[in-house]
Amino acid sequence: MTAAKSSLPLADAKNMPALAQEVMQLRQETALLQQLLQLAEQVAAGLQLNEVLDRVYDGFRHLIPYDRIGCALLEEDGKTLTAVWSRSESHVPRIGLGFRRTGIGLGLERLLQSGRPRILNNLQLYLADHPGSEATRLIVAEGMRSSLTCPLLAQGRPVGFLFFSSMRPHTYREEHEQAFMGIARQLALLIERGQMCERLQLLNHELLQAKNQLEVRATYDPLTQLLNRGAILEGLSQSCCDPSQPLAVILADIDHFKNVNDVHGHQAGDMALEAVARRLGRVLRGGDAVGRYGGEEFLIVLPGATPDVAMIVAERLRQAVAGEPVDLGGGRSQSLTLSLGVCCQAGGQAHDVACLIAEADQALYAAKAGGRNQVMLAA
Repeated sequence: MTAAKSSLPLADAKNMPALAQEVMQLRQETALLQQLLQLAEQVAAGLQLNEVLDRVYDGFRHLIPYDRIGCALLEEDGKTLTAVWSRSESHVPRIGLGFRRTGIGLGLERLLQSGRPRILNNLQLYLADHPGSEATRLIVAEGMRSSLTCPLLAQGRPVGFLFFSSMRPHTYREEHEQAFMGIARQLALLIERGQMCERLQLLNHELLQAKNQLEVRATYDPLTQLLNRGAILEGLSQSCCDPSQPLAVILADIDHFKNVNDVHGHQAGDMALEAVARRLGRVLRGGDAVGRYGGEEFLIVLPGATPDVAMIVAERLRQAVAGEPVDLGGGRSQSLTLSLGVCCQAGGQAHDVACLIAEADQALYAAKAGGRNQVMLAA
């Protein structure tokens, strides 16, 4: 019985090991490309940096060698590195979240300038030549013996570094660089997007604060912190939109206020206005509104108030101011009084802002003419 002949020519048979090696390498490259594609999809899907790094650590280990991955980002000064993520097979991790390094050093600076990875295949020897490198000392203490460091560049702008480390010396070769740089490019895009989102959030926060400040300035009197003239008139206009309910307004004026400014000065006058404003605010009911109408004059809006209720509120306002002297600072004090004019419109009729204020002003004038420090109701 004759032996079966090989179906391959002798030359091809001799090349089988090389062919198998090429097939294996092709499969590895295909698997690596698939992993990089998945990484790009994860980045595009909006996953957080920590989530993507965890998936990198788990997904690439069977394709490229590492026992540790760390990620550190540059702070705004461009010189300080802060560790934001790491995973290691070592049982004694030494560089964890929050580890900071001030001054990235000449070696890392060159990486940022070149945009190329750096391979150190004997970390112990490197540490002996660079004893001041704290990060290298800590990594060696974790058991790492070789490393490949990738700069993270987002559209040419440095954002940080990705550190791959192995417990075996002489692990990394030039062919590993392309794979690691592929990972680094995707992570740099993710970091840039995250930083852009942070900047947008900060900008939105600043714009919201500016908007709120503008609204406060447009709504409140800066001295008394009461509603300003425009805001209290707007509140009155809104109250007039409901003719089914009664509505009352009070115009209050500090008596002889000019004397306070003339005798004690305008700073003391400002303190008097602030004190009166605080007392008026303490008296009002929920739903009532008070604003500085102009100078030493205040407008109070009482939605739903009948004449009897409005007169009671006005009398309480008068008593709140006249009850005790106002502190003017520097050991000085001054007794103050209010004159108040009240106007009410019953429910079931259309309310008119101009009419309410005009009649309240006439009642205030009558209170002044009648001797001040009193309340008058418009006829």
